[in-house]
Amino acid sequence: MESAVRTLPVPKWKLWTGRVISAIAILFLLFDSVAKLMKLAPVKQACLELGYPESLIVPIGALFPIYAGALMWVGLYLRDARLRVLNPLES
Repeated sequence: MESAVRTLPVPKWKLWTGRVISAIAILFLLFDSVAKLMKLAPVKQACLELGYPESLIVPIGALFPIYAGALMWVGLYLRDARLRVLNPLES
């Protein structure tokens, strides 16, 4: 069965902007996850300097991936014409 969605060429600026946004989000998630899992001293120190107890490092770290995931979706949206078809305002 053929897909009913016809893909249009993606402008180069949207393709590369999407790739860069996705790469930044992915790299930051990896860095943040490793630092929190290893409970590195700078992570503990920064948390304490901000006034948060050490016990909140993991719960705070669990909220951040939501924002990074949203950035990844924006990157994917800019790269993939199939997602832009869902937006009626896209020209």
